[in-house]
Amino acid sequence: YGDGSFKPNDAIKRHHVAAMIVRAKAPAVPLGLSYKFFFKDVARTHSNFENIHLLVEGGIIDANPNGFKPNNTITRAQMAKMIVKAYNLTLKEGTTPQTFKGVAEDAWFKEYVEILASHGITTGSNGYFNPNDSLSRQHFSVFLHRTIQQN
Repeated sequence: YGDGSFKPNDAIKRHHVAAMIVRAKAPAVPLGLSYKFFFKDVARTHSNFENIHLLVEGGIIDANPNGFKPNNTITRAQMAKMIVKAYNLTLKEGTTPQTFKGVAEDAWFKEYVEILASHGITTGSNGYFNPNDSLSRQHFSVFLHRTIQQN
């Protein structure tokens, strides 16, 4: 934050996640923008305009015509997809996919959660992944740190 504080228990916003992934130099983040797509809800003057659009260019997030919703919080399921895509992660060889309570077999994010678990990036909480919960700034930082350590 502008005052130098981190506010670890605050929910992390989507545009902040984009900034952190780009600053961490995730492998799937391209070096520059082609400017082929723009989210209608992210003005060129937005502080993370380039970071957000670099994630689209890298295939980390989808080019959704409905917008990016930069000030919304990010869910644990959304985080799982973004980290897996940003770091080109696959299921760790020789591991059996870990299952979590509350993650349905047909859930769109199931594979991403299994990949993170196979690398020890997520461990769940009492057997649950809680995919729809908002992610705090401290928890996203832990997930990102664990991912960076793997690479």
